[in-house]
Amino acid sequence: MAIFSSNSISIGLALNSKSVLAVRLDQERGILLNKKEIPAEALVLGNIINVNSVAETMATAILETKGDASKDSKESKLLSKKKGIFRFRKKSKGDKDTIGAAICIPSEAVFTSLLSVPLVVGKDLGVEVEERIEKIIPVKPEDIVYLWKQLGKTDEEIHVAIAAMDRRVLNQYRILCEKQHLRVASMSIPSSIIWLSAAPKQKETALLFVRFKDDYSISSLMYHSWPIDELVLPSEIDMKDQIERTKQMLQEQRDVNGIVPKRIVFVGSDEEMKQLQDSGEFSIPIEKSAFAVPERIVGYELGLFSILGSRKDKLLNMLSAERLEQ
Repeated sequence: MAIFSSNSISIGLALNSKSVLAVRLDQERGILLNKKEIPAEALVLGNIINVNSVAETMATAILETKGDASKDSKESKLLSKKKGIFRFRKKSKGDKDTIGAAICIPSEAVFTSLLSVPLVVGKDLGVEVEERIEKIIPVKPEDIVYLWKQLGKTDEEIHVAIAAMDRRVLNQYRILCEKQHLRVASMSIPSSIIWLSAAPKQKETALLFVRFKDDYSISSLMYHSWPIDELVLPSEIDMKDQIERTKQMLQEQRDVNGIVPKRIVFVGSDEEMKQLQDSGEFSIPIEKSAFAVPERIVGYELGLFSILGSRKDKLLNMLSAERLEQ
């Protein structure tokens, strides 16, 4: 069932510190992408510093996904300009058209981890998870919002994945979308979306995603579709440094939680793929994603999700995050 009605314009949006990517799936023209640069220092480490600049960049990116910024286009009719800033106008009573969106926010905005919680008879697991989150997240408890999911257990402990963020940062993205009058169905992070494109094999519980360069470099360990450990680095970081840090991350997860990925899914160019293989640092198979450009993965999955809604239950959706009990 579609998330948005047939009268909606359904858009996928991926944001990072350097750009906004807008995508839609067009029946005639396939995947339509448009990437617009964000003004310097408008979005830093997942925090929106200048909401007006980012909002206008979003509007322009959406407007130009079809390469048509004419006054007669469907998108243009939903635009308004106030004080020199383009925004999508609020839907009035007689309007049939709306802008529906699935949003991908920067990985730096969300803290992810895997907790090993001892089995304690008579103690509520949810209470234990909240107590753990309060201790490990460097944010005041009243400002934490979080999601958690039980992924497995042994005779002695339970594995719980968590995703948490500062509610003030989450509200920044809510305000950003409200300024553009977008109907937002989901707010996720790149690794959660990329997992869907990797077509995890049956009974495959752990995967490692690696991408180099572009706007940033990332190594993300996924466990039962949840990101449990992520390494996000500036694109200027040397590839050898990222490989070494990724090895350390995997070693820690193996020693602490016994989690070992069976393969690496690499996102990037053929040349970068060869460099990773030639490093000889990984003993597991390395496969290249079917999408050569990272944005096309995020774009395709966001566009598909925003239109079909078929993958709603698979995404880590921070819009569903709850506050800690006080």
